[in-house]
Amino acid sequence: MVMPPHKLTIINNYLTPMKKVEEYIFYRTYMAYKKKDDPALFSSSMYLIGIYFSLLMPIHSSIIDLFKGIGKNYEKGMMFGCMIIIRIYVIRKYYNPKNLKNILAQNRKKKKILPTWCYFTILPISIVVGVALYGLITSFVIKKFGLEGIILPKEILK
Repeated sequence: MVMPPHKLTIINNYLTPMKKVEEYIFYRTYMAYKKKDDPALFSSSMYLIGIYFSLLMPIHSSIIDLFKGIGKNYEKGMMFGCMIIIRIYVIRKYYNPKNLKNILAQNRKKKKILPTWCYFTILPISIVVGVALYGLITSFVIKKFGLEGIILPKEILK
């Protein structure tokens, strides 16, 4: 009798190509910063954090919209928490010396398909995509169905 694969294994199989793209973006920005004698590890990590934060903005900002009304400090705290989680993920992955060597070694073998400047356009494009998707979600879902502040409305807090 064959055991079905674990759900996390199935999810991980779908995420593997995205992880490889993320690592390749890190590698190309790392090498570009290293060539310019800049702090490559820090700069590439911050670049990835910016990309992640921008692409996840529609999700975490929409969730924050559902909590509108509990106060600006809570909304800022939720945004700050999301930023901290993304930073912890990237720093744990790339500041591990063994993992860093492994990522650099794996990506050295790959051909350079795009010029380096193309990799530095990913962050502005991800910012535009994130803001646009957040705007669409806000106007076509949250405001249309009156979901703003639905989780903790002002009346409950009084």
